[in-house]
This record gives sequence, C-alpha cells and structure tokens, in this order.
Amino acid sequence: MNTQLASKTYRIAGVRDDLEVKAIMQQLYDIFTAQGIGQAAVELAGAEQRLVVKHRPDQEPDRQAIADAMARAGNFKLLD
Repeated sequence: MNTQLASKTYRIAGVRDDLEVKAIMQQLYDIFTAQGIGQAAVELAGAEQRLVVKHRPDQEPDRQAIADAMARAGNFKLLD
C-alpha cells in the first residue's frame, strides 16, 4: 500500500485565534471528505498565516472549494 502524501501550502488571511481555526477546519472537513483529501492544518506564525493541505500526489486540491469553505467559516481569505 502506497501511503505517500503530497502537500500544498496556501497563504491565508483573517485568522486570529484557535476558535477561528476550528471554524475553518469544520468547513473544510466536508469538502476534504468528498474529495478524498487526507488532512489540513492552519499555521499561525505572527503575521504569516498558512493552510497546509495533505493529499494524494495524483489529486490536486480544489482551490475554489477551499476558498468557498473558508468564506463560509467567516471573513477568511485564501490568498494564493
């Protein structure tokens, strides 16, 4: 069984605390389940905010679906 995962990192904006991270992750869970994506993490490091998405190497995460999920969670933006 091949368990290799690739990762894609996106810059994000508007996330200030752990409660907001939780809101984003709840929205992402449903689309990741539907797309078969492994997991994600939001990293807050000062002014730098990142969303790291782990996925199968043969599957590219749906950027628009991620942006829409973040918008549903609050005033959060996917920058790239």
